[in-house]
Amino acid sequence: MQDPNIVGQLRKGDGSALKRLYRNTADRAYLLAMRMTGDPSTTNKVIQAVFEELWHKRKTIDPLQDLSSRILRETYVCVRELQKEKGVKLCPLPDPSTHQYQTLLEKLVKLEETEQLVYLLHTADGFSTREVARTLDISDEAATTLHARALEKLQSEVFEIGMD
Repeated sequence: MQDPNIVGQLRKGDGSALKRLYRNTADRAYLLAMRMTGDPSTTNKVIQAVFEELWHKRKTIDPLQDLSSRILRETYVCVRELQKEKGVKLCPLPDPSTHQYQTLLEKLVKLEETEQLVYLLHTADGFSTREVARTLDISDEAATTLHARALEKLQSEVFEIGMD
């Protein structure tokens, strides 16, 4: 559970709040990045980049936002960007220039952050339900429920663009 004062402290520039947040969330983010990259050096760079970016954008953090989910999402995005830069073959999503891709992105951003992560890890990156659960430190049942909820919310768009 997130300390209710941590966002306010971060927004005011309190470095000790960032340290507490790091202590409470970095392990899960590290596991996610390590699972995706398989490389400790790259994983450390990703985690550092995620927390530096959070610090630089601290004044824009929504006071009601779950920072743990945000950190995991930012970790995922950072790894994916690195993979694109290195030319690593990524999941078969529609071409980014197509209407279908834009529609899928519009639907994805409307999901809760944990639903986004579960959907992307399971569907796009091929993690098993158990791997998703272990990576995000949730139960297998929670991973299954979150994935089902994400699919339900995306279903009309997913079938429309042929991603079933």
